[in-house]
Amino acid sequence: MENQMTEKPAAPAGLNTLRLLYFLYFAGNGIYVVNLSLHYQSIGLSGTEIGLIGSLTMAVAMFAGAFWGMLNDRIGRTRLLLLIAAAGGAITMWGISAMPTFALILPMAALFALFASPVQPLLDSINFKLLEKARAAYGRQRM
Repeated sequence: MENQMTEKPAAPAGLNTLRLLYFLYFAGNGIYVVNLSLHYQSIGLSGTEIGLIGSLTMAVAMFAGAFWGMLNDRIGRTRLLLLIAAAGGAITMWGISAMPTFALILPMAALFALFASPVQPLLDSINFKLLEKARAAYGRQRM
């Protein structure tokens, strides 16, 4: 009887996978943020062009977040949307790396922002669903 009282309740299935996804997301962002401007500079873009790309991506991300949130509320398929967003982000990032000029990079960067902006909120949504009864563990799970 004493042994049963000291055992911790089993963690919901999927938490370890979600921890890995958070790690990969934040590691990827760290690599992306540091190196993308250097890539743009290495292919000859000016500081103004690099700044315009960054500004456009932030503007698109601002509106894309609301779009993806409404879409998730409407269809309720968070994991599917996460898969679409992650795949779209990976494909458009590959596209950005292949584009040689500002005129080609700009629309590809806007598409990247459209796909990349919902990844963290969708991960958070899945996290909250998995931690339905233990929401206080959210911060520890994300860390």
